[in-house]
Amino acid sequence: MKIELMFNPKDHFKVGNNARHQVRIASVSERFIQLFGGKKEKFHPHRPIYGYSVEEVSGIDTHVLEQLAGREGTPVTLQDLWWKLKNPFELSSNMHTNGQANIFYIEDVNGEIQPVMVRRTRKGWKIDVRIFDEEGGRREGDLVFSAATESNSERIAV
Repeated sequence: MKIELMFNPKDHFKVGNNARHQVRIASVSERFIQLFGGKKEKFHPHRPIYGYSVEEVSGIDTHVLEQLAGREGTPVTLQDLWWKLKNPFELSSNMHTNGQANIFYIEDVNGEIQPVMVRRTRKGWKIDVRIFDEEGGRREGDLVFSAATESNSERIAV
């Protein structure tokens, strides 16, 4: 009988200090809990997650997703997000730790892609789901993250 290990977000994305993983979470929005709390993912090996800078002030989610859809690679998972929280300065791409947004587009429990926004504050990481579907959404300099293959590792303007 094969036992399949699962990643459960309820065990990881909790307010407080997680000394075992050296992650401090300041807040988790109710919307994040609604959309991802019931989701479980099969464990997968760690893989590089690349950050792409939003250079256009009109970085609304539909434009960002169109740009990322043209890239080879796989969608970011909750496990990938957790790995980045544990390792914000990983070699593949640093996360912002100055209060500016880090956005991960992740499939929710209903199979829809949601923009998970993560900001670092003095009290820890703030995790929220923020949809921007009007002009002037994402701020210039925000980072969006994608899991990519080695041949797809250069950064692009979104």
